[in-house]
Amino acid sequence: LERIVEFVRTGPVEEKPHLELRRLKVRAMILVMFRTGVRVSELCALRRRDFDLETGTASIYRAKGGKSRTV
Repeated sequence: LERIVEFVRTGPVEEKPHLELRRLKVRAMILVMFRTGVRVSELCALRRRDFDLETGTASIYRAKGGKSRTV
């Protein structure tokens, strides 16, 4: 897992803008899963409004067991 995280942190920058955006999106997704422990389905259900950048938290709605939580 640490090798995957290290790769996405130091991976080469893409020349084409659309490929660079995709690389950054995958990087963000992997780092969020690594740091918070959210499931893939929870990550895919996140919206911009679920993130609070000031506090560094995200609200997970309808997580496992139907419960909501903050990570």
